[in-house]
Amino acid sequence: MPTDPIVPTVVAKILRGLVVAGSVALVALFAYVVAARFAIPIELEWMGGTVLDHVERFVQGKPIYAAPTVDWIAYIYTPLYYWVSGTLARAVPVLLACRVVSLVATLGASALVWRLARRLGASHVWAIAAVGCFYGAYSLTGYWYDLERADTLCTLMVLAGTSIAIDSTGLVGAVIAGLVLGLAFYAKQQALGVALSVGVGLLVAGERRRALGFALGAAVGLVPLFAWLHTSTGGWFDFYCVKMGAAHGVDLSLFTLFFLGDLSNAFALAAATFAVLAWLVRDTWQRVEAKRYDASDKRLVVFACALGGAFVASASSRLHQGGFLNVLIVWSTFGCVAFAIAATRVEQLAQSHGMGPLAGAGLSLAALLQLAHFAYDPSEPTPSHHAEFDANLLEARVHELEKSGEVLLTGRGHVTTQRHFHIMALMDVMRGGLGIPDEIASAIRSRRYAAYILDEWPELTLEVMMGHRSELFDIVLSNYYVAERWDDRESDGIVGRHVHPTWVLKPRAQPIVGATFEQLDRRRTIEAGLAEERMRQRQAGVPLPADAPTTEQAAATILDEKH
Repeated sequence: MPTDPIVPTVVAKILRGLVVAGSVALVALFAYVVAARFAIPIELEWMGGTVLDHVERFVQGKPIYAAPTVDWIAYIYTPLYYWVSGTLARAVPVLLACRVVSLVATLGASALVWRLARRLGASHVWAIAAVGCFYGAYSLTGYWYDLERADTLCTLMVLAGTSIAIDSTGLVGAVIAGLVLGLAFYAKQQALGVALSVGVGLLVAGERRRALGFALGAAVGLVPLFAWLHTSTGGWFDFYCVKMGAAHGVDLSLFTLFFLGDLSNAFALAAATFAVLAWLVRDTWQRVEAKRYDASDKRLVVFACALGGAFVASASSRLHQGGFLNVLIVWSTFGCVAFAIAATRVEQLAQSHGMGPLAGAGLSLAALLQLAHFAYDPSEPTPSHHAEFDANLLEARVHELEKSGEVLLTGRGHVTTQRHFHIMALMDVMRGGLGIPDEIASAIRSRRYAAYILDEWPELTLEVMMGHRSELFDIVLSNYYVAERWDDRESDGIVGRHVHPTWVLKPRAQPIVGATFEQLDRRRTIEAGLAEERMRQRQAGVPLPADAPTTEQAAATILDEKH
């Protein structure tokens, strides 16, 4: 008995409606989280405060890229985000300016996801699914879209440059596309890989004249500004944004994390990426064999090359030491467009063979599974009022410590009255070959700070990230003792690295001279244990006697008794 064709058609339509509904739900979920984050304007990610310091320096007319000092070390990122946010920050608070720039870039990127998908032949439903996957990938990429970071601005610019290269047919459009992608490097270095790939895509599509125009535009966007930054900063821009970035070694342990973990979490986007790239290889090979150098689908060739560049850029960044989920944003965004294109083409091919409803149902199921996998509990990336209380408590404690003198807080920016370097920036400088700058070592040895606040002890050894123990541990522990541990019930960072300022170190009565690492570590262990014991007493409501010895004095007594 023949199968009723109405049944699979109805099922396919229902599933397609569910895909649209799921996409809309993820957009609404994103909107809710962003609104909640704007309502509680606290630092959400441990490096974000120092991004605000970068923007603040721009507003104040201070140099961003300069020789590393105890008061300032730049991050390894290019400056466009600081410039754009800083311009807005002349009218609104710095944090609000940064968040607005990131949010506007996110909204613009989602609009370009829709436009690119439709321009490259995706149906309305699959273009909606692409936008839904883009907002769903908010969870895949670490809830980063609206943070005070440059990733979405970079993504917007590479999407815009790629879109212009695809939409235009003349030389002027190619030059403008190149200009946008050349400038995108100054949003984040990942853009360079996409720019190169779009240029290659124009060549592969047989658009040699436009490829030359694109290269000219990219050079105009990239080279003069690079030369000005090099000259105006005395070469420090190159050091921070090129040399230090290249000094991040590849961590092979991240290979399986990316190819098995990240890609499996974005299985539909990964499958579509590989399908589009396989089509590109097949199409190119067929044209080479036929000695035909003008692609029949030039727009898709350019997009496929850009997709490949975005994938390589994200993969290589993820495999570098310190590569976090946010580096996936460039690829996952292009992957959303690829999914819409691949789904539409598979459905059209199946339709020509009388299997359209069946293929549509299968593709809709795959999309629903991906959207469901991207779904998240909105409380996870959203700060609570308890976190807001803890953030305000931290600032109050720091300002109280500042009554005794300058305070160095290495794991959090934009808190101390006198801004300082972030520990990640110092570690990058050390990896770049400069070691610990003399000014920083001298300030610690002279016990310049009334307090030195740490998130956790690896911020002194740096062994996990650098592969060897840093002398920073010896310099600090020879001159500072562990005075206090703050309450361990306080909130960690909401996203990214989950840490919180924890250990308060204060100047020793006398520096320890000639001690080995083991001796310093033993003393640090005893002092930290005493500090933790006192924290537990406070938690239990037991006050510390007014005449109680400092942890330094108590530790010295314990060590004397042992000997």
